[in-house]
Amino acid sequence: DLFYRINVVPVELPPLRERREDIPVLADHFLAGAARRMGVTKKTITPPAMERLLGHPFRGNIRELQNLMERCALLIEGPLIEEDSLSLGHPTNNSEVPIPEVQGDLSIKRATRELERKLIVQALKNAHGRKGKAAEMLEISTRALLYKIKEYNILE
Repeated sequence: DLFYRINVVPVELPPLRERREDIPVLADHFLAGAARRMGVTKKTITPPAMERLLGHPFRGNIRELQNLMERCALLIEGPLIEEDSLSLGHPTNNSEVPIPEVQGDLSIKRATRELERKLIVQALKNAHGRKGKAAEMLEISTRALLYKIKEYNILE
């Protein structure tokens, strides 16, 4: 019944990979929104980086582009998003996924904890120490952030 109620006027919206001309506008919109929410300076996408975005298949559709722009707003230092700083994932079938050099063991748990710790430190830095704002950037509750600060012994 719900399907027929909302299907009165069907709207056909092709996937992002079929609407390449929308990528620059959407990327800029998502970047501006992420910068505003996270309290960081809005970054600019360089032309080579935009060309790389235009060539990406975006299997995750618009949500993939939005997540990428949020990552860029949070993790890239400086005012420009360069081509080599885009981590697009989903390599083509012909390319190999580069694996960074790993020191010590290959524990996914330890690597994940270290990445989480680095993200928390960066979010606190970007939020100028405001825990509520940092928690918002990290998309976790302030209570969870306080717990993780204590767990990772992050000095404020």
